[in-house]
Amino acid sequence: MGLFKMIKRWQEAMYKRKLVKARAKGICPDCRGFGYDPLMLQDHFTLNAKDFDCVGCKGTGSYTEWAKNNGHIRK
Repeated sequence: MGLFKMIKRWQEAMYKRKLVKARAKGICPDCRGFGYDPLMLQDHFTLNAKDFDCVGCKGTGSYTEWAKNNGHIRK
Protein backbone atom coordinates (compact mmCIF):
# COMPACT_ATOMS: atom_id res chain seq x y z
CA MET A 1 0.00 0.00 0.00
CA GLY A 2 2.92 2.36 0.57
CA LEU A 3 3.84 2.15 -3.11
CA PHE A 4 0.37 3.25 -4.21
CA LYS A 5 0.38 6.19 -1.79
CA MET A 6 3.78 7.23 -3.08
CA ILE A 7 2.57 7.11 -6.70
CA LYS A 8 -0.56 9.09 -5.79
CA ARG A 9 1.51 11.76 -4.04
CA TRP A 10 3.83 11.98 -7.04
CA GLN A 11 0.84 12.43 -9.40
CA GLU A 12 -0.63 15.17 -7.19
CA ALA A 13 2.72 16.97 -7.05
CA MET A 14 3.06 16.82 -10.85
CA TYR A 15 -0.49 18.17 -11.29
CA LYS A 16 0.17 21.05 -8.88
CA ARG A 17 3.40 21.84 -10.73
CA LYS A 18 1.48 21.86 -14.01
CA LEU A 19 -1.08 24.29 -12.54
CA VAL A 20 1.62 26.63 -11.24
CA LYS A 21 3.33 26.75 -14.64
CA ALA A 22 0.02 27.30 -16.46
CA ARG A 23 -0.94 30.09 -14.06
CA ALA A 24 2.40 31.81 -14.53
CA LYS A 25 1.98 31.72 -18.31
CA GLY A 26 -1.74 32.55 -18.16
CA ILE A 27 -2.77 29.53 -20.23
CA CYS A 28 -5.34 26.80 -19.71
CA PRO A 29 -3.68 23.68 -18.25
CA ASP A 30 -6.06 21.36 -20.12
CA CYS A 31 -5.43 22.56 -23.68
CA ARG A 32 -2.11 24.36 -23.03
CA GLY A 33 -3.57 27.64 -24.28
CA PHE A 34 -4.67 26.42 -27.71
CA GLY A 35 -8.40 26.63 -26.97
CA TYR A 36 -9.13 23.18 -28.35
CA ASP A 37 -8.36 19.63 -27.34
CA PRO A 38 -6.03 18.03 -29.91
CA LEU A 39 -7.07 14.55 -28.79
CA MET A 40 -10.67 15.30 -29.75
CA LEU A 41 -9.57 15.85 -33.35
CA GLN A 42 -8.51 12.21 -33.58
CA ASP A 43 -11.72 10.77 -32.11
CA HIS A 44 -14.24 11.71 -34.76
CA PHE A 45 -14.92 13.98 -37.69
CA THR A 46 -17.57 16.63 -37.39
CA LEU A 47 -18.45 19.79 -39.25
CA ASN A 48 -19.18 21.78 -36.07
CA ALA A 49 -16.00 23.50 -34.88
CA LYS A 50 -17.47 24.10 -31.39
CA ASP A 51 -17.21 20.35 -30.72
CA PHE A 52 -13.42 20.69 -30.54
CA ASP A 53 -13.35 23.55 -28.01
CA CYS A 54 -11.56 22.84 -24.76
CA VAL A 55 -14.06 21.90 -22.08
CA GLY A 56 -12.03 23.48 -19.28
CA CYS A 57 -11.67 27.00 -20.72
CA LYS A 58 -14.58 26.94 -23.19
CA GLY A 59 -12.23 27.56 -26.11
CA THR A 60 -10.53 30.71 -24.83
CA GLY A 61 -7.21 29.14 -23.82
CA SER A 62 -6.93 31.43 -20.79
CA TYR A 63 -6.09 30.38 -17.26
CA THR A 64 -8.58 32.76 -15.65
CA GLU A 65 -11.47 31.31 -17.67
CA TRP A 66 -10.32 27.79 -16.79
CA ALA A 67 -10.12 28.72 -13.10
CA LYS A 68 -13.62 30.23 -13.14
CA ASN A 69 -15.08 27.14 -14.81
CA ASN A 70 -13.33 24.76 -12.42
CA GLY A 71 -14.08 26.62 -9.19
CA HIS A 72 -10.56 27.86 -8.47
CA ILE A 73 -11.63 31.52 -8.51
CA ARG A 74 -14.53 32.47 -6.27
CA LYS A 75 -16.96 35.09 -7.56
